[in-house]
Amino acid sequence: MRRVRNFVSERTASVPPSGIRRFFDIAATMEDVISLAISALGITFAPAALSLMGAEEEVIALGVPYMRVYFGGLIFMLLNFIGNSLLQGAGDTVTPLWIMFFVNIVHVLGNYVFIN
Repeated sequence: MRRVRNFVSERTASVPPSGIRRFFDIAATMEDVISLAISALGITFAPAALSLMGAEEEVIALGVPYMRVYFGGLIFMLLNFIGNSLLQGAGDTVTPLWIMFFVNIVHVLGNYVFIN
């Protein structure tokens, strides 16, 4: 993500907006491919990963659904990181702040709803 931010900040003044948009498209596509591959591996091998870490059967039974939900949402997490890096690299640090503020509010409310 640091690379994305650095690239955009170095080229914001010298590259037209269409070039930055093209870079975002490439970065988002790469993120999609990489996160889908990691998600597929994580979802598929969640039981084996927990077993390799020495987890007991009860922990595996509880941990596998959690890991599958986590890896299933990985694409959205990474897309958020790339979007925030692009905005910060372009000099806009307030918008990512507000985006993460609302994301965390939704996160806290979701935890309250799903845990209770």
